[in-house]
Amino acid sequence: MVMNKQKGAVSIFIVIFTALLVTVVTTSFVQIMMRNQQQATNNDLSQSAYDSAMAGVEDAKRALVQLKKCQLAAKTGSPVTTECSNLTNLLTNNVQTCDMLDDAGVATFASGEAQVGSNTSLNQAYTCVKVKVQTESYKGSLDNDRASVVIPLVPIDANSSGTNTDELNNMSSVRISWFVKANLPDDTMTGQPKPLVMPPASQTNLPPATGAGSWGDATPPLMWAQLIQFDGTPGTSIDLGKFDDGNARTVLLYPKSGSRPSSASFANDSRRTSGMNRPSYGGCQANFNYGGYACSVVVDLVPMSGGEQRQAYLRLAGVYINNRGVNYQVEMMSPGVTDSLKFDNVQPEVDSTGRASDLFRRVKARVSVSDSGTPLPYPDAALSTDKLCKEFFITDDINEYDGNGNSSLPACTP
Repeated sequence: MVMNKQKGAVSIFIVIFTALLVTVVTTSFVQIMMRNQQQATNNDLSQSAYDSAMAGVEDAKRALVQLKKCQLAAKTGSPVTTECSNLTNLLTNNVQTCDMLDDAGVATFASGEAQVGSNTSLNQAYTCVKVKVQTESYKGSLDNDRASVVIPLVPIDANSSGTNTDELNNMSSVRISWFVKANLPDDTMTGQPKPLVMPPASQTNLPPATGAGSWGDATPPLMWAQLIQFDGTPGTSIDLGKFDDGNARTVLLYPKSGSRPSSASFANDSRRTSGMNRPSYGGCQANFNYGGYACSVVVDLVPMSGGEQRQAYLRLAGVYINNRGVNYQVEMMSPGVTDSLKFDNVQPEVDSTGRASDLFRRVKARVSVSDSGTPLPYPDAALSTDKLCKEFFITDDINEYDGNGNSSLPACTP
């Protein structure tokens, strides 16, 4: 009898422990399923909230396109309409509200938000969109597929009521900064970003892009900067001949370790000076000390050849860009001004907050449109019908590039 009772107790313990084990496994499995389902739901809501915020950015673009058209009409002497006056005051006002797109007539806010899409069951909306038309800098990135950009240099005096004629003529230089930590490639062994590598201080030759002795993907690229300026007086035709007189200038900014150089200038156009076959040197810091950028240089502008009202553009191109691309920032400077001049509706900043159910996402985006309100149409290159000067040679010897100047190469005189 005792033995039978002991065998029954063992069976009961086995059943109890088995039931507990099954309960624990089942509970854990259900928790994992619920957690994954919740994560998937959160991911969907996060993406939907982001899409809602981007819808706010697109609606802001509509207002900015209309503002560009109003500014273009004002330049050509057309009467300023009430709609243009209201839109200009709304977008250039320092005190902005979240429903400013409602006031601009491009969105309808109800209960403090603008519904996204016609299907209300998705419960998507953007709750706040603010547009900053006047920005302290122009930011972007270049890669091997898009290795150049054209930037209108249109400053506005922060202390004036809106005219920028004086600031255009007084603008003395541009500050170009490039290469951030995100542009560093990852080390294949450690998976961590490679350390920044600068060209040797004694480097005078341009090495090959790949192979032995190449430039290196952890080295900031060279930046090719071109100044294009002409008389911007309304009704005045562009004189192509004045580009040969000095209204088109080019400098090559070569990264070098050290402080920001003080002598870079578009006046030092190597194409126009005999024996100047060398770049200008940009100061670079290994700790990315220039506002998060490794390299930075202030390049002095040249005055208009005829003293006319200036209209200017800056073209930037990268040489030796790695597969991470290169981020850049351009600021406009004026003599005696420590802070940069503000760009006037060149690359407005849109701050948009989107919602999906009870999840919110906030997006800050830089947008650009041309004077006609369409996407920027600038070509990468063009050939005029006026005089042309082009001297070049083909070689496979990297020493043909003489950083100290090659007196055998004459100045290019159109």
